[in-house]
Amino acid sequence: MSKLLMEAVAYIDSLKVESLIKKGADPNYIDPDYDNIKDREAQPYTPLRLVIFRISDCLLQEKDLEKFAKIAALLVRAGADPKPAIELSESRYGKYDSNENSKKNNFEKVLDVIYRASK
Repeated sequence: MSKLLMEAVAYIDSLKVESLIKKGADPNYIDPDYDNIKDREAQPYTPLRLVIFRISDCLLQEKDLEKFAKIAALLVRAGADPKPAIELSESRYGKYDSNENSKKNNFEKVLDVIYRASK
């Protein structure tokens, strides 16, 4: 079931993510397909890391980023550990400074969900 969660995240299917979480899918699932990869630190081996991995796709539209923010929130509420996702985020995009008073684009909204969960 947790492998299906990874698939639902990859396809930006927030309804399926929510359904799988309710059925007991592990929000901290570690995909065993990445066990034998030498440079695993750049890989999306958890659902929340997959969110970070996918938001850099230049073909995404704003509505897709909105769905990723919802998916990130669902995963965090279900107990997903934000640390692995933050590590990937910082290696890809640098340190993120969440200024609560600034207007955020949808990309930053995804990061906000994950960084707030780490506090």
